[in-house]
Amino acid sequence: MSKVLLTRLASTAATRWTCAAVFARMSFLAAMLLLLSVATGSAQGVSPSVVQYTAAAEGSFLVTNDGLTPLFVTIDTHSFAVDADSNAVFTPLSKDIHLELSQTSLRVPPRQQRTVYYKASADHYPAWFSVYANFSGLPKRNGLNVQLSLPHTVYLLARQPVSAHEVHFTGLETNGAQIRGMLHNDGANVVRVHELDVVSHGRNRSAGGGFPLLPGGVRAFSLDLPKGEKADAVRAHLEKFTVEQALP
Repeated sequence: MSKVLLTRLASTAATRWTCAAVFARMSFLAAMLLLLSVATGSAQGVSPSVVQYTAAAEGSFLVTNDGLTPLFVTIDTHSFAVDADSNAVFTPLSKDIHLELSQTSLRVPPRQQRTVYYKASADHYPAWFSVYANFSGLPKRNGLNVQLSLPHTVYLLARQPVSAHEVHFTGLETNGAQIRGMLHNDGANVVRVHELDVVSHGRNRSAGGGFPLLPGGVRAFSLDLPKGEKADAVRAHLEKFTVEQALP
């Protein structure tokens, strides 16, 4: 094998809100970036990693090269879907999404940043996609070439928000150490779950990280039970409301 290809790190991420949005995937991405930084003595980045707009967007993201050598970056775009276990499936950019990029390739000198601008709209909302910055020219690792791909994920939201009755839990069960279940979004828009909690005696005792739920989407989760306490319910905190379900 003549090439180590470190690509689509956020897809084991979603998704890059991965959606992101994003997630256990973002923890994995951070760990991989740390490993790459230690191995090569440099660090690269794309920020912000996730953004959201209502309907059409005019946005930008920064491509950063904190290393000591110049890097070449090419830009590509993808649509994606996310399953209940947070696995992302990437496809070519949907024809329903209209995206204009200020540039699709660039050179980033050492210790500098470059900005990529874009305009995005869709035939129907909500819509979402990822823009990947593919870095080449990184220092070799153990004599092998390294390529790194990092995402900027965009959510174009519909104007009608999801209501509280459209988000609900199913399949809640406990095994003595954890609570497992599914969280559903029956609405027609993307929603962001900021945190999942186990509720004990009216207080939040254990928290799970945030993630996006696509329209009609389902997210499987597991949360640790509070030691020595009886868990009463699970609670999902969203931007405009909270959903709670008593445990069986």
